[in-house]
Amino acid sequence: MNKIIKIENGIVSVGDSVGNFAEIPIENFGFEPQVGDFVEYYKNGETYIVSKVNLGQQVTPNTTQKSKMVAGLLAFFLRPFYFFYIGNNGTGVLHLFIAALSLFPPLLVVNLIWNIVLGIMIFTSKPGTKYHQDALGNELLD
Repeated sequence: MNKIIKIENGIVSVGDSVGNFAEIPIENFGFEPQVGDFVEYYKNGETYIVSKVNLGQQVTPNTTQKSKMVAGLLAFFLRPFYFFYIGNNGTGVLHLFIAALSLFPPLLVVNLIWNIVLGIMIFTSKPGTKYHQDALGNELLD
């Protein structure tokens, strides 16, 4: 996220959260820039493409509205639907097939153990680990 710091002599100074600055000619803006506006910019050769960020509509990157609790409960009781919930639809279809096979008693025990292990792995997962993310790599909400 970048913020407009200063506008002077047709040059807009834009800074980011780690202290980097860019000086962008005002004609590269498709809107009337104001000091304090949040913007995203991309450099294309010697020109810039600048767009204003509306903080009311912004979604924080790498987060999702999917709950770790719901994911864990689905993994415990309805494993195929856990995979659909996190966005792994192909894996969900595969697990539906495996669940159908588990109607045979020996496979039922294996399926139940698999559900328990997967549920525990989800409930005990830490941010940044495979079981704390959806299919896109976004973190589940605790």
